[in-house]
Amino acid sequence: MLVDVVLYGGELDLLRARLDYLQADETIVVEGDRYFTNEWKGFSFRDVQDEFPGVRYWPVTSREYSDPWRNEFHQRSDAHYLLQQLSLPDDAIVGLFDADEIPDRDLIRATPELSAWWMEKFQGSAFWYQQTELTGVSGAWRYLQGANLADVRRARNSLPALRGGFHLSSFGTLEETVSKWNGFSHQELNRPNMAEWVEN
Repeated sequence: MLVDVVLYGGELDLLRARLDYLQADETIVVEGDRYFTNEWKGFSFRDVQDEFPGVRYWPVTSREYSDPWRNEFHQRSDAHYLLQQLSLPDDAIVGLFDADEIPDRDLIRATPELSAWWMEKFQGSAFWYQQTELTGVSGAWRYLQGANLADVRRARNSLPALRGGFHLSSFGTLEETVSKWNGFSHQELNRPNMAEWVEN
């Protein structure tokens, strides 16, 4: 059994592709009402939820911390409440990913050990490979049921790593891509002329 826990920030087309590719037994979409940098976003998945009858939706009221990383950790950890209600078997594989981090569907099902993922990162085009990046975490529920999900992902550098999948980090329209850059936790990578830089 594969349970895909997805942190969603409005990447609708990527979510559709993810669902079609992974074919997880359970998909949980976790969405905060604000970007990690506290800009109001609203619960955008609610507007399209009827298109995804098999997906469980977990809206999270954002905490509005000054540190965007704390806001991200809050959203990711909050999904644990829903997972506990599902009565998952110990050997269910649970993935903790952002919507744009898509693991290899065969490898994730075959690896019950708690593991991090090295993914090839692409930006703007599937032909523009940028780097290999340590992204999400997956493993059997027995390893996660008593853990803080954000803490597990934060500790990914200490976990054995699987190589597979794709991090499609900047796909979408110019407006969608700029919105993502302006709202994500890695504000050290942002720049004043972000819209112009992304467009170029």
